[in-house]
Amino acid sequence: MIHSKWYAVLETITNFILLNILWLLCSLPIITLFPATAAMFGVIRDWENNENVGIFKQFLINLKNHFKHSIFFKVLFLIFIVILVLDYAILNELNSPIMISLITALLFLVTIFTLFISMYIFPLMVSYDLSFKNLMRNSILFSMLYFPSTLLCLIIVSVAIFIVAIIPIVSCIIFSPMAFFIFKICKRNFDKVSKMTKTKSIYT
Repeated sequence: MIHSKWYAVLETITNFILLNILWLLCSLPIITLFPATAAMFGVIRDWENNENVGIFKQFLINLKNHFKHSIFFKVLFLIFIVILVLDYAILNELNSPIMISLITALLFLVTIFTLFISMYIFPLMVSYDLSFKNLMRNSILFSMLYFPSTLLCLIIVSVAIFIVAIIPIVSCIIFSPMAFFIFKICKRNFDKVSKMTKTKSIYT
């Protein structure tokens, strides 16, 4: 009995490490960062549903299933980054301190809002069959409806990035547990809405 418990613990740790390495390898070409992230969350969703068919197979299946939506989201994210950089470049040309302060505050709020929405994009993507429009809409709704959970997810991501910045080697193990905790938090909120609406689906 003791040996079986230790085996289960070691197997879980190994699976998280393998998933993390798979995510890192598939994220190396930056263009596949978002599909790889969707695949990682998809594997975690499968674990939650006790659908374990092998981590490599699970990852590839989820990579394929969520590739389209994740690429669309990445394009929007890149457009947002470009606009943000251009806006900050324009700020350097302004001479009015008041305008600089106002635009800086606005850009900061937009950035925070985008980060909040991002916390729900991948958990929703792998949990429900939503159109891209409804995926974005529900991400916005959940980020506002469950603000404390959204803030907690953002803190988890920030802490993980901070640790990696200090100890880079930790990147080999930290991102899959990070995704796991974020998914658990988001799923709890999904379940709350499902119970309130007495259905297993979110807004479609």
